[in-house]
Amino acid sequence: MHSTKTELAVAAVLGSILTLSVYKWYQDASPLWRSIVVARQRTIEAHTESVNLKKMIAGDRYVVDAGLLELLTTAHRLCDQYNRPETTQTDKASMIQALFNRTGKGTYIEAPLHVDYGFNITVGSNFYCNFGCVLLDCSTITIGDNVFLAPGVQILTATHPIDAVERRSVEFALPVEIGNDVWIGANALILPGVTVGSRVVIGAGAVVNHDVPDDVMVAGVPARIIKHVPVL
Repeated sequence: MHSTKTELAVAAVLGSILTLSVYKWYQDASPLWRSIVVARQRTIEAHTESVNLKKMIAGDRYVVDAGLLELLTTAHRLCDQYNRPETTQTDKASMIQALFNRTGKGTYIEAPLHVDYGFNITVGSNFYCNFGCVLLDCSTITIGDNVFLAPGVQILTATHPIDAVERRSVEFALPVEIGNDVWIGANALILPGVTVGSRVVIGAGAVVNHDVPDDVMVAGVPARIIKHVPVL
């Protein structure tokens, strides 16, 4: 079951990367961020068959090679442009569409925002992300509808081997999934491989290192269920 789900995730991400040619029209535009999108598009297209990219998305051990570094750099450059105070909301909306795999209607993300690759992130409708959030998307981050992130939230997929010698040369990542109608409090951490259910509240400063079922409030380090939320 896991392998099938992983294969579908890899296929979906790589398929979305290939469809990014829709952004070719940026080539004739003048703002710097649009030229960065074009450069990023070319970089993505050059590395869609990368063995390490496929391993990274699939959750296997991989090496951060020159291709992955280039993908990181172009995404970080786009984030830098997004985070500039003079960037208009109209441009920010277009930049997020170019940066993420998919965004739902009503997506609004405060700057600063920091991601690794961007193309592994999918968010649903009415997504709100407050100041200073980190979406470390070496693997896929999938977020449902009506999800609110408070300032400083970190959603992390990247992790490393326990063995010190192995850790010197390889790393891996595990997907994070968040359901619908979730509120994540300030400075909470969602760790690699975690699935958060729907209608969940995560308290400020919580460290979520295990799956969270539907209709609960969790808090603490590590996060524990402290309350069941009534379903109306």
